[in-house]
Amino acid sequence: MTIRINPVSLEELAVISELSQQIWPVAYGAILSGEQIDYMLDQMYSLSSLTKQVQSGHYFLLASNESGAVGYASGSIESKQIIKLQKLYVHQNSQRRGIGCSLLKEMISYGLSKACSVMELNVNRYNQAILFYQVQGFKIKEAVDISIGNGFFMNDYIMSKTLT
Repeated sequence: MTIRINPVSLEELAVISELSQQIWPVAYGAILSGEQIDYMLDQMYSLSSLTKQVQSGHYFLLASNESGAVGYASGSIESKQIIKLQKLYVHQNSQRRGIGCSLLKEMISYGLSKACSVMELNVNRYNQAILFYQVQGFKIKEAVDISIGNGFFMNDYIMSKTLT
């Protein structure tokens, strides 16, 4: 099965919004309440929110195969040296096929093309994805609790990796 990874056009943001509605309840169902998942999806994945993210400089990638979209990633340049991986998700039916690694490699290439030497990301402290990031060379830098409104918090690790 051939995987294609391409930059996302504004017209394709709806695909990311739809894909997140399928991925998030499975990815976070055991660690976040349904109310928090719905709130975060609305805050971060509505079409208007995704459009604002692109307009503020977020770079989006979409992974697809013959059947359609299977994953996405986004990143933003935070400083002259740091690219922040904002999003990296692969549909549960397409995981463990190298798609997440491919998306991450493309985002690292993008960061390097912008002269970044470090990639940082936030990951929920109870998310199994921590292991994926550790295998990819990321180290836990610190634990943070970030208020996101409506009484909800993101209980995350900030992880980082030196880019080469």
